[in-house]
Amino acid sequence: MNGCLNILWHFPFLGFLHALLYAILGVILCCTIILYPVGLGFFQIAQFLLSPFSSALVSRKDLDLIQPSEQSTVAMAYSTLVSVLYIPFGILAAAGALFTMLGEFLSIIGIPCGIVWFKTLPAIFMPVNKVCVPKAVAEEIERVKAGNTVAAFKAGNTQESDPESDPESDPDRFEEGVSISGEKTEVRKFDTVQLQEIVTHAAMYRASLVEECRHELEIREKSSSFAEMVAAMDDAKIREILAHPQLYAEELIYACSQEHVERDRIRQEQQEREAEAARLERERKAEEERIAREQRKKEEAERRAVAWKKQRPYVFAVIAILVLAGIGVGGYSYYKEQNRLKQERIAAEQQRVAEELRAEQQRIAEEKAAEERRLAEEKRREQQRIAAEKAAEERRIAEEKAAEERRLAAEKAAEEERIAEQRRAEERRILAEQKRIAIEKAEKEYRERQQAEWQAKQRMLSQYKEGDLFVDGDDKGVVIRLDTQGMLVIGMSDMFGSWPGYYANTNGWRLPTRKELDYIQSNKEKINRYLRENKGSQIRSGVYYWSANKGSRSNERIASNGFEISRDYSNKNYIRLVQSF
Repeated sequence: MNGCLNILWHFPFLGFLHALLYAILGVILCCTIILYPVGLGFFQIAQFLLSPFSSALVSRKDLDLIQPSEQSTVAMAYSTLVSVLYIPFGILAAAGALFTMLGEFLSIIGIPCGIVWFKTLPAIFMPVNKVCVPKAVAEEIERVKAGNTVAAFKAGNTQESDPESDPESDPDRFEEGVSISGEKTEVRKFDTVQLQEIVTHAAMYRASLVEECRHELEIREKSSSFAEMVAAMDDAKIREILAHPQLYAEELIYACSQEHVERDRIRQEQQEREAEAARLERERKAEEERIAREQRKKEEAERRAVAWKKQRPYVFAVIAILVLAGIGVGGYSYYKEQNRLKQERIAAEQQRVAEELRAEQQRIAEEKAAEERRLAEEKRREQQRIAAEKAAEERRIAEEKAAEERRLAAEKAAEEERIAEQRRAEERRILAEQKRIAIEKAEKEYRERQQAEWQAKQRMLSQYKEGDLFVDGDDKGVVIRLDTQGMLVIGMSDMFGSWPGYYANTNGWRLPTRKELDYIQSNKEKINRYLRENKGSQIRSGVYYWSANKGSRSNERIASNGFEISRDYSNKNYIRLVQSF
């Protein structure tokens, strides 16, 4: 239907001429530089007029609801300034479009054109930051805005009807520490321990207070018989009981008030959990949007790199021509400069010999003075050392005396500790003996299992030799090592990707360890020969292969092309999976 209306818009109503007119105006305004934002808006209007019934014009702010984009502060400020300056012209343009729309509607047959101008009217009045999008995108924006409006409306109603914000209108407002019947307000605030304390020491308190506390304890003890019945009641029934305390027993009223407080606490916790879940969901969406922006930046950098790669040969050719021209021009100057430098070198050499002779004489005199200063310094340090050793010896004697006294006290304490330790050691010995018996039994079972596994492994290894094709269901590989350590099988082809994607085993296939990767690199020719014989892809030279080992930092893993390096595991390298038996 939309396609038919688009065709009707162009023929016979010549809508493409209107689109062409706005495109020409957009070019003119963009050439002025100053009105560049308005020109871009006219281009969007022209694009909309090409298919007005299957697209829509939305503001960039609305488009950010489903496709966030970044715009510099300078560009936003300039667009705002141009929008303000364009308002008088926008009013005139919108008035012209409005009269055209009214004329189309009055003609009856031109109603489709009137609908187009009605949809275009806001953009004609203010074309800055308008974007032409498919109709489905516009509907999605309206849906998101409607959802935000409904959420805001619900949040407003929740806040207006929140019982905590209007305590006078809350039908559930019954405080735990206040008696429903208006009596014993003071004792209802006490917990059971306080009530028992008052009853136990009755002589210390007023008789009426003690009697009320004793009566309150009886009410609380009897209220336990109503707990199951009250738990089965709904909130409306509990509110009815609490609202008419004169009709029910005090035990039932107390049980209902406790259940009411507990349900309020559970509802509060549920609301907090829902709020936390909503916050986590918002954070997850924000993280996904950030990752998408980073991906777009990465793709843009790759496109720039490809463009530079295409232009690089021409740039290098121009540089080479300039370098050769510079060499030709500088050749003659270099020849003349060499003759001049030769004469200067001869004179400089004679001057250097004379300076070296003077420097040697000065060095000898300085060394003699330095040797005299060194001998004097060594004599002074020797005297200081002797004095320090004497003082240290005196401190050592005093410390040995104090240490001997501490040793005697420690030996006495150690003897007492030794006796206690002997008792504990005997208990540990008995436990260790029991543990040793259990360990020997477990080790015997483990050796039996190991022997059975070794026999099965030997039977399997006897079926293969190096260079044989290994087939495991749909997976194939080549045996590259067969020795006492077992059998190592390498995959038939390479893969290319980041480290985490191939870390886990896949049907027994895994990343090679550093030692296995070193073995593959050092025996590359033999392994490539085996792969050629079995129609597999060969090990590449000069590229890095991932290993299963970690690097020097937590986010780095070992890669090798014959020489090991640590690389961030998000980088991409070649991968050749292996399987060992």
